[in-house]
Formats: sequence, structure tokens, C-alpha cells
Amino acid sequence: MTDYAAYFDDSGHPDNQEAVIAAGFVASREQWQEFEREWKEVLDHAGLDHLHMRVFQHSKDLPFHQKEAILRRLVKIIERNTIRPIAHIVLMKEYAAVNEKYAMEEVLGAPYAIAGRSVARSLNLWRVANMAPSDTFSVYFEDGSKHKGDFIDAMQRDQLEPPTFVKNKDVIAFQAADLFAWEMLYAIRHNLLSDGHALRPEFKKLVRGIQPNDPHIGVYYEKDLINACEKAPAPLRESLQPNTVFAHHSSPKKLRKRTIK
Repeated sequence: MTDYAAYFDDSGHPDNQEAVIAAGFVASREQWQEFEREWKEVLDHAGLDHLHMRVFQHSKDLPFHQKEAILRRLVKIIERNTIRPIAHIVLMKEYAAVNEKYAMEEVLGAPYAIAGRSVARSLNLWRVANMAPSDTFSVYFEDGSKHKGDFIDAMQRDQLEPPTFVKNKDVIAFQAADLFAWEMLYAIRHNLLSDGHALRPEFKKLVRGIQPNDPHIGVYYEKDLINACEKAPAPLRESLQPNTVFAHHSSPKKLRKRTIK
């Protein structure tokens, strides 16, 4: 029997950034224990008590070359001690355009709900392909994301186990997820996803073994969101009658409204 665990963090923001991302890794408990030991060793050697990529990259306490050396060591630790990277990205420009045409937010959810629900689908695919009946699996999301409640609603709508959110900032596995999500946002912000040769080496290593159209790494472009709306289906806004009300069948009294424009 093997005990597996997956940890996910988010990056970006629906209000003022290019994308909303949910990203993280799957590993066995034994791997996570070794990961934690090695990770602490690198941070202790660098004089750091934790890694938060946004703070780390903008800090002036360490020179650039030292930051890059630390990141290389941390990425190697992730490579050695995790099994599967998973990340799903909703591009906000595309989301806003489709949400203007379809009642997407009311039917499918906010960007984080879509990204998180896609992570859950990837995890289910991985479990079916890799786990034995006697194995166990725990999944954790870093708490504090905007539209966390909408993600929970989407999981309940699809009759899936609600995600477990953890506030404990001392869970070191979340720092690997934070690094991965930050690298994803960096690639999007600098238009690097369309040019694989321009990606930072750290990013390429984090997505090792990922193939085109891989279900474990996904970007929602406009055509993908339109396809999702038509499949759901989410009605065209121009076809809606005045005072149309939306609610998930799992919580019919909780009315769903458009908040993102």
C-alpha cells in the first residue's frame, strides 16, 4: 500500500492579472518527507525560513546569481521527490471575452473554480492510471484564494468530494506548488508559452515529461472556454430573458450571479 498526497497553490488574480492558475505536485508520503528534509536544508543554507516566490524574486537581500542558484537546487529537489506536476490556467482576457458572450460564470464558475475543477479531473485520471485499490490519496489546496467558495460549489455540483483547504503556511509542500504556479504566471506574463525555446530552464524542468495536449497541464484559451460553454451548456447572454435566475442543482437556494466583466 502506498500513501499519496498532492499539494496545490494558486497564482495570478481575476481582478488585475493575466491569468488564474492552480498548480502543484503529486508524490508519495515518503517522497514528501524526503522533499521536506532537502528543501529545509537548502533554505537554511541560504538563510531563508521559507520560500514565497513573489517576495523572493523581488527581495534585494540576495544577489541575482545567488537566487538563481537557490532556485536550481530547489527545482532539482522537486524533480527527485515528486511524481507528477499538474497545473491548469485560465487566461483572464479570454475568460472576460467569453463571459461577455455566454453566461459562463453563472454556469461553469469563476476562473479559479474552472482551474481547480480541471486539477480535480487530472488527479482522477492519474489515480485511475497509477494507483492500486489499497493505495490512499489526500489532496490539499493552499487556503486564501479568491473564489474558493465557487470552487467548492463546482465540486459539489459535479458530485465530487469538496477540496480540502489548509491555512498552515508551514506546510513546505505548498512552497513547491507556489514556485510552480509562479513560474507558470511568469511564462504567461512574458508570452513564453507560445515559444518553448524561450522558457526559463526551471520551468522546463518542472513540466518534465509533459506532452502536447497532456491532460495534466492545460491552458484555457478562448476556443476552449467556448467549447466548455457549449458543452455545459451555458446560454448566450443575448438569449436570456429578463430576471433569469441561475443556481446549481446541489444548492438551488444559492443564486449565482455574474461578478466578472
